[in-house]
Amino acid sequence: MCEKAPLPLRPHHGLCFQNFVGRGYSDEFTLSLSRIRDSLIKDPDTKVVLTLGTDRVCDACPNRKGKTCSSPRPSLFDRKVLSMTGLSPGQILPWKEFLTLTEPLNRSRLEECCPGCQWLPLCLSLQGKTIT
Repeated sequence: MCEKAPLPLRPHHGLCFQNFVGRGYSDEFTLSLSRIRDSLIKDPDTKVVLTLGTDRVCDACPNRKGKTCSSPRPSLFDRKVLSMTGLSPGQILPWKEFLTLTEPLNRSRLEECCPGCQWLPLCLSLQGKTIT
């Protein structure tokens, strides 16, 4: 039996999945994000490979320009997630392990991880918090 290739995943997108409630830049983006997230929820043993480049979430993003992002923020968010978890670009791990390692960030360090993110107020409100 042939094993599936790991799903490329920007580290900050892993955090986004944890707070996703069906809102996005566009209907196409929201649908794409929902599908990817749902497949990870359905199979938490899915292997992801952490990337600093574009991933499948980026496919429907209006900020995607070829293989890069026109916004400097996602790169900053990715580097913060990696440095705060000890994870590395290119690292392969099961989705459920990624969740375990990033859950503390999601629970109490989103402001530090995602400074200036337009979705940060929504993520914090889902946790009963506001930006300080």
